[in-house]
Amino acid sequence: MRPRALVMLILLIWLAILGLATGFSLFYKLGYIIGIGLVIGYFWNYLNLWKITIAAERRTGVAYTGESFDVRIWAKNAGFFTKSRLDIRDLSTIGGATQVTPIILGSHQTRSWIVSILCTRRGSYTLGPLEAHSEDLFGFFYKTKLLKTKSEILVYPKIVELPSITTLRTRFMDEGTRSQKSQSSTPQATSIRQYEFGDTVNRIHWPMTAKHGELMSKEFDVNFASEAWIALDLESTYHEIDGNSSTDETAATVAISLAKRLMHLGTSVGVLSQSSTATAVSLGRGQPHLIRILEFLAFSKADSNIGLDQIIEQSMHRFGKNCTLTVITPKTSDDLAKVLRHLSDQGISVSVVQVGINEHLKNSFNPLFRDTVSTAYVTTGTDLDLELSSLYAPLNPAPLTRSSIIANFNGNQ
Repeated sequence: MRPRALVMLILLIWLAILGLATGFSLFYKLGYIIGIGLVIGYFWNYLNLWKITIAAERRTGVAYTGESFDVRIWAKNAGFFTKSRLDIRDLSTIGGATQVTPIILGSHQTRSWIVSILCTRRGSYTLGPLEAHSEDLFGFFYKTKLLKTKSEILVYPKIVELPSITTLRTRFMDEGTRSQKSQSSTPQATSIRQYEFGDTVNRIHWPMTAKHGELMSKEFDVNFASEAWIALDLESTYHEIDGNSSTDETAATVAISLAKRLMHLGTSVGVLSQSSTATAVSLGRGQPHLIRILEFLAFSKADSNIGLDQIIEQSMHRFGKNCTLTVITPKTSDDLAKVLRHLSDQGISVSVVQVGINEHLKNSFNPLFRDTVSTAYVTTGTDLDLELSSLYAPLNPAPLTRSSIIANFNGNQ
């Protein structure tokens, strides 16, 4: 019963009292009209929902953020009377699905329509139930009929292909941070190619250079970089939401895109975060491991009050000798920067991807990262392949000079 029905009921009682007190027939007539309206309104909804059936054909399984999918809904009137003032409501929890469709159904008529749902946020969602809602002509009463059938859908973060990432930077590639001894203990070269600008001295293959009379560089198999950790910062304080855009969704997209690409390059990948459901996915490779990371990210929300620096400090035992660490964060606090600087000093190759809603923080990287941590800045809608293409490039490659070439050539004879 709606408030207006209660008002009319009180008015009906007053009219009856006034009619009895005065004997004035107008009060009785008005009371009869109101009473009949209330009775008709009350039984209208029962008749309107009688022999009404609703059904839906829904997608199940998984989807990805940025994807849209269609839900087809049917409504059938198996009765003889036309059904009007009827609304079909989809009570799904996924954003954009909860909407009202007003319909009129004639005798023995069936109607169907399509509802398009855009997946804007990762997570687990319920599709359904459906509800038929009827309201009488006067707006006095309403009644609902529920179709309890529901299904579940898991929305994964969007995966972006990153073909421009062709190698994984490790400590031996950072010319400015190695000793001569470590330069000689590089992984096995898999092929030889012509020298390209930016190649460091230790990549030159001296026997082939002497043979061909031009500089030749060694091409390394990136599989030697067997461990790569991705740390996703989900501290709630610093993440932003602007309509359908949010920094935590962008961060999750960066994380899964990097994970897929690095595994394609033969690297074992693990994920760290402050998620309330789990804090880590152990190192692994292959499609089943990619699914584990997708599920981890789907359930991870930016609701933590713990700093990522604490999680990284607690996880230092996980980092191997030739490990790389990529941090994805909306901020670069001093605490986080100090931890990453310490890891860099310990020989771990560190990269930082800062995410933002727009470009206003692009040049706000912590000065403690200078010369030891490679950085990239991405926003919603940015070209990830372009922005992340140099994320794992060697830091400060030493230029080749005549003296350095002669010295290294003599040292390799």
